[in-house]
Amino acid sequence: MQKAIDTLQPAFGGRLAADSAAPEFRQALTDVRHVAVVPLVHGGRAVGMLVFSRYEDRPFTVSDLAALTLLGTISGLALRNARLFEEGRAARQRADEAVARLREAAEAAEDIASQVQLDAVLRRLLQRAGASVDADGTSLARLEGDEMVIESTPTGELVGTRWPLMPKVLAGVTRGHPVELTAGEYTGAPEGLESIVQPYRRFLVAPLAVGGETIGLLAMGRKTDEPFEPAAVQSLQQFSTLGALPGDGDGRDLW
Repeated sequence: MQKAIDTLQPAFGGRLAADSAAPEFRQALTDVRHVAVVPLVHGGRAVGMLVFSRYEDRPFTVSDLAALTLLGTISGLALRNARLFEEGRAARQRADEAVARLREAAEAAEDIASQVQLDAVLRRLLQRAGASVDADGTSLARLEGDEMVIESTPTGELVGTRWPLMPKVLAGVTRGHPVELTAGEYTGAPEGLESIVQPYRRFLVAPLAVGGETIGLLAMGRKTDEPFEPAAVQSLQQFSTLGALPGDGDGRDLW
């Protein structure tokens, strides 16, 4: 088999090493007397192979070469077309999912922007942002130096607490990039607040940026150890439109 892969040409052989095969295949392979291995070639490299077996003592010869080569060519084209079809289908699915996420986020941003009371704006922001990425916990914060200061949470708890940002997180959000951490990577919970983060297995800190400037942070947690989907994370940027909102009529601004 290795010869066929190395030369990209059909190769003939005798008995197979049945002892090294999986137990359920050993008996069948023991009865094989001769094999022909035909590489499936695409782009100058082997992308698969066809293996023909004979149980009778009749070796494959050069007279079989034309038929085997034709079968290999047809099979290679079929395999390539199947892969291209699958890649195209997957790409269309990813595009559809991304469009749906962006549409949902845009609708959410419009919904939030329609609120006139600051408290209602913040609650709606957290609800919609958390739902868009399937987060179990959300908070809104402002960035002060190397810390984030909690401005709002769904329950109103933790407001005003300061959370140090790891260098990796700070570097990412100041450049306008969301940063994801596993529970094992996260460090730096304020003393006495460690129990707040213990239930979460994944963390996401996403900047809210307008005009290239980070105006705030969305900090989210997920209790299952599953990565946040890139398309969902990207959709969070739609919420940055809130940075341009004025105050709630009482002279208070979001930031």
